[in-house]
Amino acid sequence: MNSYRIIGKGGLFSIIKELLVGKSHFDGYYDDTLREDSDYRGTFKEIDLNTDINYFLAIGGENNMLLREKLINQISSSGKMLMNCISEKAHLYDNSRIGSGNIVMSFAHIGSQCVIGNGTIVYSGSIIEHDSIVGDNVILTPGVRTGGGCCIGNNVFIGIGSTLSDGVTVGEGSIIGAGSLVLKDIPSGVLVYGSPAKVIGLNTIYRKI
Repeated sequence: MNSYRIIGKGGLFSIIKELLVGKSHFDGYYDDTLREDSDYRGTFKEIDLNTDINYFLAIGGENNMLLREKLINQISSSGKMLMNCISEKAHLYDNSRIGSGNIVMSFAHIGSQCVIGNGTIVYSGSIIEHDSIVGDNVILTPGVRTGGGCCIGNNVFIGIGSTLSDGVTVGEGSIIGAGSLVLKDIPSGVLVYGSPAKVIGLNTIYRKI
């Protein structure tokens, strides 16, 4: 049985462990603040990439988007890949393409001819419809629905229960607030909210690192 370590001990930590029960052996975690037990392996700066152990990224939330991007790039540039963690209760079409370091939870749906980048999280019940493209380090929280042919840029965060109409493009680094109905393209680096969704300001939420 392969071994793995988890980067981050937030809410995603327990989800990843649950999805991997019986499939792989848990060998500890890295975190900058939580150092609770013998499974602790060090801070994010102490991640050991010179092992045969697999790694899963368990950091979520708007404030951590740039940290997530940094860790994804760090691991990728080392020549090692983050592993995918995909629930057996998720539905992915065989003709869709998915990168590395993604988490796809129970009852998520990724439709036909979709392309998913690296380090993206698709929470429970979220739907990405056919022919959509999702970039790197995107978070689709529970119950997000996209129409067909949508294009979501890197580092986008989409709040619970939001809906994107067919063919909508969301620019890099934008946040869509919970329950929003997005009917037209969204520029990069903005906050969007409402039904229909409107730009309400620039994205100043992502914590600088």
